[in-house]
Amino acid sequence: MRRSRDVWIGAAMLAIAAAGIGLLVQSPHTAGPPYRLEGHGTLGLSGLGAGLRSAGIPVRASVTPTIPDHGLVVSVAPDGISHDEAAAWLRSVRAGAVLLLATDTPDPLTAALGLRFGAPAEAAPTPTALRTFPGLAPRPIAATATFSSLPQGRGVLMGTRTAAALVVVPLGRGSVWVASQAWLFTNYGVNRYGMAVVLPLAARAGGTVAVDAFHQGGSPTLGSLAYLPRWVQLVILEAAVIAVLAAATLARRLGPVVAAGSDTGRSTVELVRSLASMHRSAGRLGAVTAPLAGAYRAHLGGLTGPAEPALHELESAASPGAAVRACARIEEITRRVTGGDR
Repeated sequence: MRRSRDVWIGAAMLAIAAAGIGLLVQSPHTAGPPYRLEGHGTLGLSGLGAGLRSAGIPVRASVTPTIPDHGLVVSVAPDGISHDEAAAWLRSVRAGAVLLLATDTPDPLTAALGLRFGAPAEAAPTPTALRTFPGLAPRPIAATATFSSLPQGRGVLMGTRTAAALVVVPLGRGSVWVASQAWLFTNYGVNRYGMAVVLPLAARAGGTVAVDAFHQGGSPTLGSLAYLPRWVQLVILEAAVIAVLAAATLARRLGPVVAAGSDTGRSTVELVRSLASMHRSAGRLGAVTAPLAGAYRAHLGGLTGPAEPALHELESAASPGAAVRACARIEEITRRVTGGDR
């Protein structure tokens, strides 16, 4: 038994829907992307997000190149910051934003802040840091990179006599807190050192946190759809699948396929069959076939010679079937004689 076409269309749509849902809903057992909230691996920030949410602080992923002028913005190991973006970020900080930046790579933002990178060192919290962040452990950390040159007005929170690993740079109504170790705020760093820095900063900044995902490849790839919540994206995907299935169902043909370019001459044959059936019971088949044969003769004029045997058969047809067969032969001869110009 041949399966319906709708079965295969439905199966294909379900497969597409399953693939889309699999892309939108990530399993918690996968590592996920590094330095992003949905990352569950060593370099992910899912632990940072979970800790903030457990403290009652809302956190979201920011997928725009700019930052708001309020709240705490966390950017861990940003990649590809442009000079224009660095200038826009500093304007937002001066307007009141608090930026927590963790990076060990020079970029336009660190250059605009007046930071220069130096050699590794054993960086220990300063007395100021222990007062600012009471939960910070006093033991030093092995910093693979440090800041060897600092701007004026900065405050060193972790470092050595000649280098720093965590500094604060006040700017206007906001401030930038810069760590030379990105791993401090990843799942690895949160598991090892806790959130002694992030939680106080989030509370001080007004209790809202945005994590920079734009510079970790989290920028939208589907236009405005990517800005929508995941559950809205799933609803749109399911609605699209339903719409396609409905359209496929409504598009089913309700009758047989008519071949393109079918012979229009068959309409005369069908007319003969219909008229013959009407007169059969009354025995008046000749009342139909004789006038029809006369019409053919008038149409052919002086070219009736080749069609005469078929015309005689039409006039003397004993049954509707014989009349139809004679009519078909006449039509064929007519097309051949007249060159198809009927």
